Amino acid sequence: RNLRSVYTVQAVRSACGELPEGRRPRILAELFYIENASRFISAGVDKLIPLERLSYRIMLGAVINPGISGLLLKLLDSESGYAVHFRKAGNTSGLASSIVGRTFEAAHEALRKRGRQLLAIYKNTGVEHAASDLTFHEKSPYVVRPGPPAHNQDLFDTAIENDDYLVVIEGRGARDVTRADGESVGEYSNTSTLRGDESLAVVSPVFDESVLDFANMLARFSSRVLLVVETRDEDTDEGRDVRLRDRLAKNASLHLTDDFSTTFLPSVDSSCPEFAAIDRAVIIGSDRLHQSTGRTIAEDIDNPDDWAMCTAMALRSFEPLNSEQRTVHLVMEMRRHQNLELCSDLGIDQAIPTERLIRLLTKQMTFYGGLVSEFLMKLLDYSEANNVGILRKIEAGVVPDGERARISKR
Repeated sequence: RNLRSVYTVQAVRSACGELPEGRRPRILAELFYIENASRFISAGVDKLIPLERLSYRIMLGAVINPGISGLLLKLLDSESGYAVHFRKAGNTSGLASSIVGRTFEAAHEALRKRGRQLLAIYKNTGVEHAASDLTFHEKSPYVVRPGPPAHNQDLFDTAIENDDYLVVIEGRGARDVTRADGESVGEYSNTSTLRGDESLAVVSPVFDESVLDFANMLARFSSRVLLVVETRDEDTDEGRDVRLRDRLAKNASLHLTDDFSTTFLPSVDSSCPEFAAIDRAVIIGSDRLHQSTGRTIAEDIDNPDDWAMCTAMALRSFEPLNSEQRTVHLVMEMRRHQNLELCSDLGIDQAIPTERLIRLLTKQMTFYGGLVSEFLMKLLDYSEANNVGILRKIEAGVVPDGERARISKR
């Protein structure tokens, strides 16, 4: 299925086979079906970009830490005035003497005084970065993660060498980006992070491994997850559904319905009373590929956000979740960033522009060998396999006392 891109990679690689090693193009390809990964690799692809996996990872980070997607937009959008760079320590213009021979913390302070933010160090250990973005979390050489528990604390404490690389945020006339093509950092500054005592619902038009993993990961950060899936007859697979249901986290439950708005919500009192007590609802966008045709949503549907927006409207008008005493927090995946301007009218608290972020990440993969994009995506890997670190939003009032005092003085 969807082998056209595989053939394209093969054709480009074949056409450029006679070029000298240094002039051969680096080929990046979007991956719709995981089972095609080996075919792409055999065809000679340099970097695979699994769209569904990236989409869910972006959504997960935004749900757990509201505002994270806005931060990524600022760092990836060339018009924002900010940029993440990959700099060789010995060649960092005018700053090599302040960096080489120092530890991470000392270099961080030196760069901070020059208006730059040191995020990480890519040690020259001889370990290559992931050949495929399917293996972000497996073997990756970002060896610095400040603060415990650090998988590589010994390297964090060692001196920076000339051949090490720095992942640095630099600003050039930085300004806030508040256009309708992405959420701004300040937009959700008053939205609290997901708490462990909250319950949430994940509403999805498809049930597969990616949705299951997404729900299970959210279950680690909340008290309860209700996974509500609107299924179509042609997508029903009882054997698969049973197998996936058995893999759900203990504090997660699955609820299948033929229509979320007209069947599930009206029967909540009898079929799923706990739904009326949720604190947040996360709406997943329509499936990117039609299972029957293999064609993308963009090719067959004028507005891929229609289903998600209708679901948001139904949730916002569902009285048990919206009253003077409480209002459910709505998070929605927005495939078309042009639709973000509709958020206030629809009552959506958080709209995550996944397609725009994926495009920006893909664009960034053409620079620095894709290492900056890989690093940023690793920061959104909330699995236990991540040995680098995660991007988190921490409210100043809940930072440990010692750290809070230090932060309040700055």
